Amino acid sequence: MARAAGVSLATASRALSEPGMVRGNTRARVEEAVQMLGYLPHGAARALATRRTRTIGAVFPPVDNPIFAGATHALAQELASAGYTLLLASHDYDFDAELAATRALVERGADGMVLVGLDHRPETLGVLSHAGVPYEITWSLDGSGRHHCIGFSHRSASIRITQHLLDLGHREFAVIAGDTRRNDRARDRLDGVRDALAARGITLSPRRVVEMDFSLANGRAALAMLLARAPGFTALIGGNDPLAIGALLECRARGMEVPRDLSITGFDD
Repeated sequence: MARAAGVSLATASRALSEPGMVRGNTRARVEEAVQMLGYLPHGAARALATRRTRTIGAVFPPVDNPIFAGATHALAQELASAGYTLLLASHDYDFDAELAATRALVERGADGMVLVGLDHRPETLGVLSHAGVPYEITWSLDGSGRHHCIGFSHRSASIRITQHLLDLGHREFAVIAGDTRRNDRARDRLDGVRDALAARGITLSPRRVVEMDFSLANGRAALAMLLARAPGFTALIGGNDPLAIGALLECRARGMEVPRDLSITGFDD
């Protein structure tokens, strides 16, 4: 390919790996030779030479959640614009599976990692630290300052949602939360509801809290459960949008009008 372009091996390599370092006319000749010969760089050889694979690993909860589907798509697009490829793994809020996926991506030479939330096995972050792989925590904020994060306060957002409902006059609340044992975001959202209610002298009854995995079907089932065991609430707070939409579907099936009979909020917008 270098011979066809009339340049040295070093210049051809630089034109492909660092095109901004090569003059435009030289780069154009290299690109023309690449197209003519159907040349594809050997990723493994390049990685050995540069000690970089130009790949970023990401380990996400289920990407059938529209929020995570959109996030991974945006991440892939942004990385591609910088010359990187996204390697994606997923787990069902299973910390052992997340650890295994993280190890596999590090073994494949990922130059960096993206994780979701603050709940992880200690070994997961230990693998990254030992391998010297930088990582970014997304969707959460670490109050201790130990981890670099891109996220927001789920507790504060949940407080604002609850305060809005309180300002509308609601005093009887129920919550369909995510699984707080395995999800710091779900935990913070539920804590935010409790904090906002406590500030107005209201206690959230444990009988009016149901924890479910995020899905439309679970939102429907959870509302049915709440109505059966602790009726009388006028405001329902969903731990995310699929749970809230599922509750809306259950209201429709029961002939309940929203918000006349029940106010419902979600979380994800």
